[in-house]
Amino acid sequence: MKHQPEIILADKDDIPNYMSRLLDIASHYYPTYFDITKMLKHHFDAGGQLQLAVMDGDIVGFSVSSCEIRSTPFHEREIPVIYQRLLYVDTTVRRKLLGISLQIAVLRLHLGLFWLFKRFSLFCITDNPLIVRAFGQYNIYYPNAHIEPPPEIFSFCESLLPLLDGTALGKNLLVYGTNESTLKDFDYTNWWKKYLASGYTYYDELLLSTAFKTRQGKILHNGALLLVIGYARRLNFVKRFFQIVLKRLN
Repeated sequence: MKHQPEIILADKDDIPNYMSRLLDIASHYYPTYFDITKMLKHHFDAGGQLQLAVMDGDIVGFSVSSCEIRSTPFHEREIPVIYQRLLYVDTTVRRKLLGISLQIAVLRLHLGLFWLFKRFSLFCITDNPLIVRAFGQYNIYYPNAHIEPPPEIFSFCESLLPLLDGTALGKNLLVYGTNESTLKDFDYTNWWKKYLASGYTYYDELLLSTAFKTRQGKILHNGALLLVIGYARRLNFVKRFFQIVLKRLN
């Protein structure tokens, strides 16, 4: 058995051949009534590029992402802005670095072989506290326990709403009106305990007060997702990135 997965870029014409397995992997993160097929097709139709993590001939994780060059408040020049649309791993596969392997593959796809030396921004919307924690590797990131998003950052995040298919952005960077709005008030107690709870108090409490709410001992989905965004300053980012990798290996 291979120790690390092989990451491959799927051809757009081959995506239908993978849909069954993609649905199987993503289904662990959503209630049965949520239309995962609709969500996946939406991101593929919007130009999202599919990367597959493959081990011993089986797909064990996947990522969907897109990128455009645009002006940002982070740097005076235009920089690549990556939208990490989706990233899921098979919950039955115990590989500490599987998610990180997919993340590196996304950066190489959009920034090239020398991604370590590039300035860029990456964002996503999520209800997963571990994903929010991963943004701590960036030199600048929001939401941040120590810094409120300044007005220019909030305005930039609002400009991303059309990409997110959101209708509104709250001051806490909660995005409303996405496909996940159908999850509103769904009991996520079991999903939270089994798949989402990170064990890191700050990040768990952040998500439980934004994407989720507690009522009578139950954890209910708010029908909205948290926008998380980061900015990387070349080699400074690399140091933070590999510090997190080493921590996960220990």
